[in-house]
Amino acid sequence: MNRAIEPSLIQSKAPASDGAESLDEDRKGRRLRLQWLAVTALSYGVDTLFLGLFAAVGTLRRGVPAGYAAAAALACGFSFLALAGSWHRRFNNNFLSTSEMVAGAVIQCAAAYAAPPIAFLLLANLFTVLAFGVFQLTLRQFVFVWGVSAVGAGLVLLGEGTNASMLDLGRYERILACLYEAKRGGRDRVVA
Repeated sequence: MNRAIEPSLIQSKAPASDGAESLDEDRKGRRLRLQWLAVTALSYGVDTLFLGLFAAVGTLRRGVPAGYAAAAALACGFSFLALAGSWHRRFNNNFLSTSEMVAGAVIQCAAAYAAPPIAFLLLANLFTVLAFGVFQLTLRQFVFVWGVSAVGAGLVLLGEGTNASMLDLGRYERILACLYEAKRGGRDRVVA
C-alpha cells in the first residue's frame, strides 16, 4: 500500500477511548497543520524580502517582489481556509501537500520567468521544496508535482528571451545570491 507519510501527531497511535480524547487529537492536528502553514508563509516572506533586495539593487523590476508576495498570499490564504476548516479530510491529505506544492511550483516558475538574472536561484529553491515533498506525498502525487515542476522549469529555461544564468550579476547581486542560497540551506535544516 502506497500511503503518504504524515507526522505522528496527526494520526492517533491508539483508538480514542472517548470523544474528548479524539477532539484533543483533532485540535493538536489542526494546530500542527496551521503551524506548518505559518512556516510556509514565513518562507514566502523571506523569499519576498530577497526579491525586494534584488529589486533594490536593480537586478529585477520592482513589480516582481510584489507579484510574488501577492501570489504567495493567495496560495497561503487558500491553504488556510482549507486547513482551518475540514476540506483537507476530503482529499485524505492532512497538509494538502499536493496543492501547496503545485501552487509553490507555479509561483517559483513564474518568478523565475519574471526574474531571469536570478532564475537559477529560484529553480534551485523549487527543487529543494520538491525534495521535502517526497516525505509528504504518495508516489503518484509526487510524480504529478514533479511533472508540473519539471515542465515549469523547462518553460523558464527554454523561454524566449530568458537568460537564466548568474554570469551577468554584479558584486552586490552575487553577495545577495550567496545569502539567498545560505537562507535556502538554513530553511532546509529548520524544516527537516
